Amino acid sequence: MSDLEDHNFRIEAGTLVCPEDMNPVPPATFRKWCDRLLDGADGTVVVDLSATRYILSQHVGILANAWSDAVAAGKVLTVRASAEVKVVLKATGLASVLEIIDE
Repeated sequence: MSDLEDHNFRIEAGTLVCPEDMNPVPPATFRKWCDRLLDGADGTVVVDLSATRYILSQHVGILANAWSDAVAAGKVLTVRASAEVKVVLKATGLASVLEIIDE
């Protein structure tokens, strides 16, 4: 099974749906899924972390890189975040640049 088939990620209509527990997800796998999302969609893309209750700091960094890549490509990256993820995004300052949609 490849990295893209692991960990219960899926892409649906410009939205990357992430698993509830990101702890076992290698950062490189999350990066590959973010790249796949950005490569396959135009306009606005969504990273759906609404079911995610735990996210590693490395994943937050990858999310920041994905946002930067989206801006450079003329796309808008938004995040649908659970309350737990929103706390982390606010604490890191990423919430100040991302558009966050409540779960």
